[in-house]
Amino acid sequence: MTSWQPLGVIRPELLAAARIEAHYAAIVLASVASSMREPVPDDSHSSLIFEDGEIRTQRIPAPTPFRFALDLERWQLVAAREDGIDAEAHSLAGRTLAEALSWASEASHRLWPEAPRVERRRFPDFPAHAIADGAPFSEPEIELRRELERYFADAALLLGDVADAFDGASPVRLWPHHFDIATLIPVDGKTFERTVGVGLSPGDSFSEEPYWYVTPWPAPKSAVLPASSPPGRWQSEPFLASVSRASELDSEDQEQRLRDFLRHSIRDALVLLR
Repeated sequence: MTSWQPLGVIRPELLAAARIEAHYAAIVLASVASSMREPVPDDSHSSLIFEDGEIRTQRIPAPTPFRFALDLERWQLVAAREDGIDAEAHSLAGRTLAEALSWASEASHRLWPEAPRVERRRFPDFPAHAIADGAPFSEPEIELRRELERYFADAALLLGDVADAFDGASPVRLWPHHFDIATLIPVDGKTFERTVGVGLSPGDSFSEEPYWYVTPWPAPKSAVLPASSPPGRWQSEPFLASVSRASELDSEDQEQRLRDFLRHSIRDALVLLR
């Protein structure tokens, strides 16, 4: 999507169950990427992207490159060559994570006979759910999945503009560990020793509802918090950040209000780090 999609069709706190199941489905994508892409120190080889309404791996560098994706609306995993030929899908409802990983290995082999086996990627402090113990995926209501998709699509739109506006900013990536989508702005425009992280979390242990954040890193040990930037505010605990929760966003002028929030918060974060 290249235009803003209004948020709030679903009350933000109701997205938690669907978000956690989608987070577990993203483990399959991260496992494919970790098994088949060259490792790098910052683990960005396992990071994902949001594109054309899907959460996708970065390209798998096979002789004929391919990608895996999570289609939230259809609630299925998809494997396909970049030319779209030989695409196949795996419905998640009623299937276990182990079955999804096994399918990913088999689909990879069909796309690339020399593909390594897909080994499950494990992350610490992952959200608890019965899926981790072998329970099958359910089928969250389609409106919940569509709303989750809208959050990621809007984030990809705004964060893409943020990344374009700052020299040296990282590509917009969706990180499978915390399931947030973000870009990193280097303070000096070159190295990532001091950065401002700008992103959207669809919800986590800090907040059951989605929230936007701007985080200076490393956090200054003693800092006077800047003035709030509606629709969000600066906080020092449990982490230093300017945060705007989904429930704080009015139904009107959502895009412009969030753009203003991000712009002001990034400016303040850069001042804190200089």
